[in-house]
Amino acid sequence: KGYWLPYDATQNSTHNYINNSTIIDSIEGIDAKHILIVSDSCFAGTLLTQTRGIDVNKHYTKLEEKKSRWLLASGREEKVSDGLPGKGSPFANSLINFFEKNKNKYFSFSELAVTVTKETGSIANQQPIWGLIDTYRIEGGQMVFKIKARKGETKAGWEANFQAFCDAK
Repeated sequence: KGYWLPYDATQNSTHNYINNSTIIDSIEGIDAKHILIVSDSCFAGTLLTQTRGIDVNKHYTKLEEKKSRWLLASGREEKVSDGLPGKGSPFANSLINFFEKNKNKYFSFSELAVTVTKETGSIANQQPIWGLIDTYRIEGGQMVFKIKARKGETKAGWEANFQAFCDAK
């Protein structure tokens, strides 16, 4: 459980603490298209999970250690472009561009997905979508990719990065 403490909260009594479930119930009752909560406080993540705290120095390790199921699709419920013959689809080209430009040894699925959906949506008449496949087995994790150098690598540029992506667990 987590609580929000109003400005007049006291350490000796929890009677005016606001339970996270009350916050969630309130949010669910608001008739709005989008709601964004930005919280800069200890244990704010308890609004989403029961885990406490995140060590920002181990961001990728924390993401990777928990189960997850994600989807990155080239479009919503719409037709998507195959691209020009022999040139690849806008979605595939955005994936390739990500690997060509990526200079980080580690990257998360969400970093890949955000970049690919923004680029594809900007250059094509389609809008990729990505998100969590909500099943009872998810634990709030995320796939983390590690690009590693290979001895005797003959592929260069995006091909090497794409092969490393495919080989990542």
